[in-house]
Amino acid sequence: MDTGKIYHDSEGQECSIWQAVRREPDWAASRIQVGEIAIARVAVLEKALKEIADMPDVRSDECCIIASHALDTKAA
Repeated sequence: MDTGKIYHDSEGQECSIWQAVRREPDWAASRIQVGEIAIARVAVLEKALKEIADMPDVRSDECCIIASHALDTKAA
């Protein structure tokens, strides 16, 4: 984790990630939840792409459509 990165709290004041978490735990919780959703979506896409890669005779444009559909249906 980049602990040197400068963040801004809800009042616009510069702070570290640790200060932001202490000052605004609700913000931190929402960021964690958004991150967990993003990680789950990546896992769905990785699985779909692996399945696509194992399919015989699939063109690259079909891969995008199949992966997009997998993301829409499995991570919703």
